[in-house]
Amino acid sequence: MKKIILALAFLGSSLANESDILMLVYTMNKNNQAEALRLGKYYPKSQKDKMNIMTKCHDGDLIYCNNLGYLYTNSIGFAKDSNKALQIFTKACENNLAISCYNLAQMTNNNNKRQEYLKKACKLGDKYSCDLLSE
Repeated sequence: MKKIILALAFLGSSLANESDILMLVYTMNKNNQAEALRLGKYYPKSQKDKMNIMTKCHDGDLIYCNNLGYLYTNSIGFAKDSNKALQIFTKACENNLAISCYNLAQMTNNNNKRQEYLKKACKLGDKYSCDLLSE
């Protein structure tokens, strides 16, 4: 009950942004696969899990693609492969998944590209990207 009250207080705060809220939800409910996937933090526990993530991404589930890109970027369950992560995030961003556009912005050293990806993520509703653009 205490966690719910804290979450409601946090959600009502004008300082909370979407990323903070998503992280809070993830922290409160670590077993919720959908939220973990949304954050790119659904970690494969077995070879079957890895195959499932790859298959769902290949079949067009953009949330799984974003998660797979995160796993490749951070060497979680897969060997680190920035090129694969870049390809995966690009595919998801081109298909209007805001968090993948944000991830592309974080991967590039080209300031023009970074701004382009952040603008697209913001336009798609990623408040954190909008905040970064206004800095």
